[in-house]
Amino acid sequence: MRILGVMKYNYSLVCAILLSILVAACLSAAPMAMAEQTVEITLEGEVYRAVVFPNPLPLGTASYRAYFEELWGLSPDLGRCLNALAPSLGDGVLALLATLETPPQDAQVKVGTSGVSILPDRAGRGFDRYRLGAGLADCLDGKPSTSLSLAPTTAQVTRADLASQTATIGRFVTYYDPAAKERAANLQLACKALNSLVLPAGEKLSFNATVGPRTPERGFLPAPVIIDGDYTPGVGGGVCQVSTTLYNAALRAGLEIEDSHPHSLRAHYVGAGWDAMVSGWSDLILVNSTPYPVYIFAEAKGGELSVKLLGRKVGRVKLWSEEIARTPYPNEDEEGNTLAATEGLTLVKGGEDGVKVVTYRSIDGVVQRLRTSTYPPTPAVWSKPTE
Repeated sequence: MRILGVMKYNYSLVCAILLSILVAACLSAAPMAMAEQTVEITLEGEVYRAVVFPNPLPLGTASYRAYFEELWGLSPDLGRCLNALAPSLGDGVLALLATLETPPQDAQVKVGTSGVSILPDRAGRGFDRYRLGAGLADCLDGKPSTSLSLAPTTAQVTRADLASQTATIGRFVTYYDPAAKERAANLQLACKALNSLVLPAGEKLSFNATVGPRTPERGFLPAPVIIDGDYTPGVGGGVCQVSTTLYNAALRAGLEIEDSHPHSLRAHYVGAGWDAMVSGWSDLILVNSTPYPVYIFAEAKGGELSVKLLGRKVGRVKLWSEEIARTPYPNEDEEGNTLAATEGLTLVKGGEDGVKVVTYRSIDGVVQRLRTSTYPPTPAVWSKPTE
């Protein structure tokens, strides 16, 4: 009588507890497997069978086929979808397919010292993943097995894809005197550091970080370098011609220029405003703002310095400059004194006007103001005739 009384007294509490247990069981993320069942599929004329323990269907789902299609619509992953129908079913099927299918091979870019070559894509042979999964789901629903045959499968990246992604998108050439052997050697060292580089999509290239310090220990030699508006001997002289050539190729390729600087004196190998001076405190930084890799090739040989960039064309690129100020050059004697007149004197060194220019670039009609560059005048030097 006492136990019955207690049970009667707590009847509402017991019902609430049982209801909560039932709800928790229904919402459990790991339902108990049902009784074993045999699934069967015919692949290339061979019958494959497996004994599985299907998971119970979610509430409101009418069949395993409907459940499979719901899962496939969320993410077409055969292994994940089949594992949701029965433990390890997807893992077993994928292991079987690995022995029967020949996967396609994507085309690949092979980078050499002078350019790129494209290894062609190759077709494979495989089974229709959706039909295979749907057929196994039908088996769990008690329907006849499905028969499938291998079919050609194509690579995701074809040779044609890579051909369009390795076109020449920017090239620029400057010239140097190969007889100036120390300077030529510096150009070649800097080009070697840049040559065959791959700049991935979204990545930056720092000229200084890539080429490294210009020191004797690294093979760089003394040669004239522009410092404070004058040519001065310095280790690594001439390297700015490499950075300038790269800068102009990158502009034509449509790459983003994060950082660039003009010289303090006009460089003889490029027009005003189009140079890119590098030093211990200044750098040239490029950004590959395209969604594809950019391949860089640089060479200094026989007086010609060439930088070529390969990638995917970004659009129609146009470059131009605008001179906004000009300062006439002065005439000086060999001691640096200003001359009022030069009649009867001999010209030792020609002068050059100072200029201030603004450079621009447009890509498919969208104009960018690149940089304002100012170069002081260099005097003409005259000497008195010898008596």
